[in-house]
Amino acid sequence: MEDVDLIMAEDCPLEHFIDPLSRLDIGRRILRQNRLSTERFGDAGGRTCHEAHFNRDEPCEGCLFQNVVDGGRAERWYLADRDEDGKPPSYYEISLIPVVDEDGKVTAVQEVIRDATATVAVEQHLIQLSENLGHQTHKLRKDLAELHKAQAALIQTEKLASLGKLAAGLTHEIHTPLGTLVANLDVLRYEINGMKAELTGQDGVSERLQRMEELLELHDMATSRIQTIIRSLREFAHLDRAVMETVDLHEGIESALNLLTYEIKQRIEIERHYGKIPPVQCRPDAMNQVFMNLLQNAVQAIPDMGRIRIATRLEGDGQIVLEFEDDGKGIPADRLEQIFDPGFTSKPRGVGSGLGLAIAHQTITGHGGTIDVRSKPGEGTRFTLVLPLVQEPV
Repeated sequence: MEDVDLIMAEDCPLEHFIDPLSRLDIGRRILRQNRLSTERFGDAGGRTCHEAHFNRDEPCEGCLFQNVVDGGRAERWYLADRDEDGKPPSYYEISLIPVVDEDGKVTAVQEVIRDATATVAVEQHLIQLSENLGHQTHKLRKDLAELHKAQAALIQTEKLASLGKLAAGLTHEIHTPLGTLVANLDVLRYEINGMKAELTGQDGVSERLQRMEELLELHDMATSRIQTIIRSLREFAHLDRAVMETVDLHEGIESALNLLTYEIKQRIEIERHYGKIPPVQCRPDAMNQVFMNLLQNAVQAIPDMGRIRIATRLEGDGQIVLEFEDDGKGIPADRLEQIFDPGFTSKPRGVGSGLGLAIAHQTITGHGGTIDVRSKPGEGTRFTLVLPLVQEPV
């Protein structure tokens, strides 16, 4: 703004200013105007500012003229002047400076009008850019979150693929010598039984034969354990690929529960909340193994008395949701991110191979679905499976 003291002076030289400048009486009528004001608005002597400058019968909206007269303080405001022909409005910065006498009474008002259309256009453009930047930032954050999610899924897939290759090699290398070991154990047991019949009654022989039988039982348990692990690895590596069939998922869940009857006994209550779901096309053996793994984990998470809740439902978007929830000991938050990693287990040493949930994850995602876990230590764990109604061949 120009020098306010100069503008407020009674004898202000109006031609000193580089913007249209008019002196108004306290009734808004123009007393004097500089050359730029005359060139811009014409000779406006005796007319009100709103008539001469903006062709209006009434004071402009938002006008602060009366505030200046009453308060004796300078004011600045912006006016959008719209033409009737529908063109974009012109914007003006209007500065009003009081002219006071020796007693401090406002006797006139100096009005400086500056064309601010370009400035406002730049400001509006900056505002639009800021809004666009905000939208783009939000979109980028959303895309980044999706990228992190996809990256995590890719890492999981890579882990599973790597373990699948490892499993294929391990099962091939171990299966043949294990078969030989199992066959030799059968032969050895046959020979020991024959020796037992021939040597019965001789001093010390019975005790040694009994010891050998106990060792054979330990070998049986060990080889059985190895065979179980190999079956898990073969399933994980898709060495025993099963065909797609249309099955009732409820039947698969019940089959798994039947196999766990001994472990459940009377200590765990099974709550069934089965919804009306249609048969699903899947690999039944693999899907049943998922149910077995989840239910066995739930059973092992309950040390004493407890409850397992199983719920199924059909969502409106054509997806089947299955929930397996227990009220066991729960899983610490820092372990949830690893829960589907191959080899990870929260069970005691020697209990579980650490492949159960990894296989479950691979099976469900391989069927085009998702598996999610929510857990709180001391309250329990819930696994949520979502499967599409229409399956692609796995």
